[in-house]
Amino acid sequence: MKTLKKVPLKLVEVEFMPMIEEMKFGIVYYSQKFQIQNHLCVCGCGQITPFQICEGEWSLNIDNNKFTITPSVLQRGGCKTHYVISNSVAYII
Repeated sequence: MKTLKKVPLKLVEVEFMPMIEEMKFGIVYYSQKFQIQNHLCVCGCGQITPFQICEGEWSLNIDNNKFTITPSVLQRGGCKTHYVISNSVAYII
């Protein structure tokens, strides 16, 4: 797998998702109450990447203050960026 870029990420737990104008690049916003997450695309295009953490679809694993989201993320519209989030780092592939 050829890695084009690595982007360090930080997980921030919130109750409600912030408005897009309030979101910061490199922050993954996660609501345990609603089992959803939002973050700005790691390529820097500004597109929001929302998904619901559901068994069988997306999973969020937190271990020793590091987090991994599986499976990989593919932006279907706009930039078409494809990346993996592992150990609090997004690897654009």
